Amino acid sequence: MGDRIFTRDTYDTATSTIDFNHATSAGEQYVRQYGQLDPVVDPKTVPIHRSLLRFMPTEDGKWKVSVGCPVNVESILDTTGSMGGNVNIAMKVLPDTFDLCAEMLPGMDLQLSIGIFGDYQDDFILCRPQFEMEAEKIVDYMSRMNPEHRGNGNGGEDPIYGIFAAAYLTDAYLNRIGLKGYHFVTTDEPTHDINSREMERVFGENVWDEIAANGHPEVTKYGFPDNQSIVAELYKKTHAFVIICDSRGKTLRSWEALYGKDHVIEIYDTYCLPQIQAAIIGLTEGVLQPIDVEGYLRDHEVNDRNIEAAMPGLLRIKFAAQCGLKEASPYRIPKKGDIFVNKSDLQPTGEVLPTTEEDDGEEAVWL
Repeated sequence: MGDRIFTRDTYDTATSTIDFNHATSAGEQYVRQYGQLDPVVDPKTVPIHRSLLRFMPTEDGKWKVSVGCPVNVESILDTTGSMGGNVNIAMKVLPDTFDLCAEMLPGMDLQLSIGIFGDYQDDFILCRPQFEMEAEKIVDYMSRMNPEHRGNGNGGEDPIYGIFAAAYLTDAYLNRIGLKGYHFVTTDEPTHDINSREMERVFGENVWDEIAANGHPEVTKYGFPDNQSIVAELYKKTHAFVIICDSRGKTLRSWEALYGKDHVIEIYDTYCLPQIQAAIIGLTEGVLQPIDVEGYLRDHEVNDRNIEAAMPGLLRIKFAAQCGLKEASPYRIPKKGDIFVNKSDLQPTGEVLPTTEEDDGEEAVWL
């Protein structure tokens, strides 16, 4: 519905038949039966992913914002080798992920995409779902993934295709008004370099047309960016971070060289991802003060080992970076109840209508 968001009750209902020790059995069965990814998580299905305003129609033909300004938060998880159980963990901690991140984004419409990546030697490199706001839809797409659990021992994995998608195949309202969403990579390995052959395997042969349609005609099969340029473009669209799990020195140095030290955080295990991601968002939004970070993690039951690993990276994050973008933007951030004359407008009219219980029965219309 137009103003529905994640709740723990709907999560409990959605996961009532899920085996948390094998949360992706439906997706794996689909691959065995059809030899391809479930369309819900296949990047070929709809290559451009959108995070947009949700509207309700008004009686006078205008459009009312039903939740708030959308904030796209995308996370891609390593599911190779020892990281193969990350979808099971992510499914278990999903209520914490949504609730804790939403607390750092008061009045906003949190829209989550939680995907996974593997290695180019796997059958499928990337599972990338659309941005969703409701527990049923998030649980459903997570259950349709296909983690292959392989550890190929070839000195890296392939998150770069998920990073590329966030940079070049995402259409977010937040960017239109000069702000940024969030992107997280969680891994224990470096990334390989990108190449055009795997691009087409992941996103389809028409990916170059899709990229051009999304505003990047300069990116072609014979002239596409290297990893460093992809990350530079990602930084134009998102506050992006790499969360390294139980790392070795080579992995840490590799990601620091690619992302910069102030965008890399270490942890010991992925059970604490909701708290770490929320802390990153809180610091970037200026909601969580650096002096309060350690206490926040302890209050939310992060263990000492993860706190010790994460604190140096968390304290390097640029505090209130989003606030600076808000101050520089000529646009006002839309809020619930704001009225737009046209769905394609960037800004509301200045009118604000209250949200009533009747809205619950109407479908949202996205910008």
